[in-house]
This record gives sequence, structure tokens and C-alpha cells, in this order.
Amino acid sequence: MPALVWKATKKGLAVYAIKADTEITLDTPLYHAPFFNVYADGRVCMGNTQVNISKDCPLEKFISLWQDAFYNSYFSHLMQQHLPVKGNIVQLWKGLSGTGKPFPANVLILNKATLKHLIS
Repeated sequence: MPALVWKATKKGLAVYAIKADTEITLDTPLYHAPFFNVYADGRVCMGNTQVNISKDCPLEKFISLWQDAFYNSYFSHLMQQHLPVKGNIVQLWKGLSGTGKPFPANVLILNKATLKHLIS
């Protein structure tokens, strides 16, 4: 899996990919996350997955709740004809599954946003 950048709030999650060999700065380019259920703008469709975050939720628990919800959700479909990678996403993941091969960064598609866009 490529390196990921997550933007989470109490109400939603967005996820993006970055190239691992990139120095991370505010100008680091973001790429589309190579998953189903992710809109072109990075927002994640969580379907009927519920994430209940209390007002006093500690940071470690907050991160854990979102990770569990995302990785244990059912990756079911592409969002609004958004293609998150070059080529066929199903064949990509089938070809990588269980092989231990590194994620091929050349299939990532530039998102036209940077880390600066996420924090401003």
C-alpha cells in the first residue's frame, strides 16, 4: 500500500496517497487514494459504518476509531465514475495481494492538491 495521508474530523474522513520517496513538506503533492469508496476530492463514503466519537476522545483512540472503520468497511464500488489509479483497480489489488511486492507508485494519479490544502 502506498503511504497515506488521512484527514479526519468527528463527522468524516478523507484519505490521500503520497509517493514514499517524496520529501514531505507543505507542498508535497497528494495523489488519489487507491481504494474503492473514495470520492475524487478524497472524501470517504463510509456507507452505513458508524463512527461514534465522544467529545473527550483522546487522539490515539480517535485515530484508532477511524482506522478500524476504514479498513473494516466493505470496499464495494467506485464513486461517481472516479478512477483512483491508472489501470484496473481490481486487477491491481489482486496482483499485489499476498505477494509482498511494493505498491507500484507509477499507477497513482495526481490529485492536484497538496498538504497545504488540507490544513488551510
